[in-house]
Amino acid sequence: MAVPILNNNPQRYSKGVDSWVISAGSNIPPLTIPFAPPLNPAPLPLLEVDGIIVNIDGVINICSPQTLSDITEAENLANFHYSPLKVGPVNGAMLGGTIPIIKINTTNLAIKGEERDIKNRNAGVDSVDYLYEGELVSGVPKSVLDQINYFLNPNKDTPPADVFTLWNWKFAGDYSIDVLVTATKQRDNFLDRAKLTEFLGGVSQRLKLLREDFNAIKYVFFNATLPPNNGTTTIARVASAEEDSTHTVLFKSYDTVAIQPNTGSIV
Repeated sequence: MAVPILNNNPQRYSKGVDSWVISAGSNIPPLTIPFAPPLNPAPLPLLEVDGIIVNIDGVINICSPQTLSDITEAENLANFHYSPLKVGPVNGAMLGGTIPIIKINTTNLAIKGEERDIKNRNAGVDSVDYLYEGELVSGVPKSVLDQINYFLNPNKDTPPADVFTLWNWKFAGDYSIDVLVTATKQRDNFLDRAKLTEFLGGVSQRLKLLREDFNAIKYVFFNATLPPNNGTTTIARVASAEEDSTHTVLFKSYDTVAIQPNTGSIV
């Protein structure tokens, strides 16, 4: 991006010791405009888009390398119009301030992250690396910087992803009944009570484990308890928030105690 040049009598503009000087001629006293306080802290060249400055939490300023070079060049050319700083007033009007400064606040991110961590446990999530966490680039979290550049840069199609660590569920139940059916198969026209008892007992045991797994799922998703697991898996994905919801949960458990013989007669 080229620095805008002064088209109207650029020779009349100069930079004094502590002020900008505009001279209208040898017989007219020059107009002096005191320098504005310098941008503090000085911008860091971390942005991917030109012509803008981003202030993070009031303590860090960032811009593109080209914008930083343009600001320096404009100062050398005594062009105080192309600057993030305003000077004046001159006849009641402020000059300069043509490079916009966007202010963002990240101080509440940690609070929101802690709130999200509680909800994540209901989803079987062990942990999430949020934007404000992780590697720093010149004091700025890299993920925050990536998010700012994604938001401002029209050429970026994919937003940065959060890193999730999910629990690997360890289920107790065996949901196949093939072996059980084979071992307890009845003969034609004959009821083997021992095999029937074995079959029903096997089914009961498998149903018991099935209900334990189902209850474990409900305990996690409604009560945020730690799931039975085989460790964790880490994946990267763009997260999205969902609305809260309230549920009433009912836990039930059944077990077959015994099989009673039929003592009555069938009519």
